[in-house]
Amino acid sequence: MEAAGFGTQALALAPDDPQILRKQAATLANLGRDGEARELYQRHAALMGGKLVTVAQYRTYLNSLGGADIPSVAAFRENVLAGLRKAGMPEE
Repeated sequence: MEAAGFGTQALALAPDDPQILRKQAATLANLGRDGEARELYQRHAALMGGKLVTVAQYRTYLNSLGGADIPSVAAFRENVLAGLRKAGMPEE
């Protein structure tokens, strides 16, 4: 719940920041706040012009950052991707 509060504060400061929108959508979806999560994901997708709007695209991006072989990093990323799926991010 605390993460959702921080995300809300961050969006108040930067309402069109795609990274904040994406992370907050995942957080809210993982908390079961599906409607809010879907709305934020839709805002994110509209801003991104087709980039990083699918699970496959975002996974490729995350893997390019390195750390995929670190179990805690991999688990965190999979949790974020699961939330994004719940928020409506398509696989492909």
